[in-house]
Amino acid sequence: IGHIFYLTKHKSDDELWRFQVTRDDNLYILPNTENPDDPFYVKFLKEKQFMNEYKQRTGYPWLSHYPREPPILPMWPTDYIGQVHKVISNQSYWRCFPDDANDAD
Repeated sequence: IGHIFYLTKHKSDDELWRFQVTRDDNLYILPNTENPDDPFYVKFLKEKQFMNEYKQRTGYPWLSHYPREPPILPMWPTDYIGQVHKVISNQSYWRCFPDDANDAD
């Protein structure tokens, strides 16, 4: 945190952009002054906006991929962070693959 980076064109000393790493940012986007409507650039601006809104709403930074696919496994509702659901099964513990080749005998 606090490190400063600057970008230049190859074999040039002309600084294009400078940024300082901060605790609250994990995505830095070089401004596109030549084509601000470029779809690739706009996509990253939307991602940055989402990250900022998520941080404001939750107090935590977004650390996953954006946009994230919806969950495919069933989800259980919770009433609070850290809630534990206990699952009981009539099946005993078993494993599919031996940890060691000697266990296969």
